[in-house]
Amino acid sequence: MKKYSFVFAFITMILISCSGSQITTGINDEEAPINTEKIIVHTKLSDSEAYQKAAKFLTSEGYFIDYSDKELKTLSTKPKGVSQRYGVDNVMNSININIVNSNIEISGTFKTLGINDYQTIKKKGQNGSPWRDAWKAMWKLADNMNGEKMTYE
Repeated sequence: MKKYSFVFAFITMILISCSGSQITTGINDEEAPINTEKIIVHTKLSDSEAYQKAAKFLTSEGYFIDYSDKELKTLSTKPKGVSQRYGVDNVMNSININIVNSNIEISGTFKTLGINDYQTIKKKGQNGSPWRDAWKAMWKLADNMNGEKMTYE
């Protein structure tokens, strides 16, 4: 019986460690549930002001705008390196922004070095993994927009 208890405890420990931490190292994102894909920055700006703020902020952070529609209040960026391994960009994020009712909705995709498939940025994986590095960069971008508050979907 002790043998089975040890095996059960060992498997449980591995499953918990593989699921990823709720809090990302270096940022204050504990309110964001695991698997969050969208960050909403709530503002008191008009839609036009929020759009302009987001566009200016993205470019000031080193992103290049790939697509922009002022009528639809949407922006997309070209990939930007957000994490390095051995001096080479390892994780590249592309950010999508939609302005909805004065809120800045941020989502995105990322790819890793040597893999051409993009994946949706989500809060998942272990700290230091490509998933978490992509999430951390997107969260910092949202946090630095200095909105009234942030919510998550």
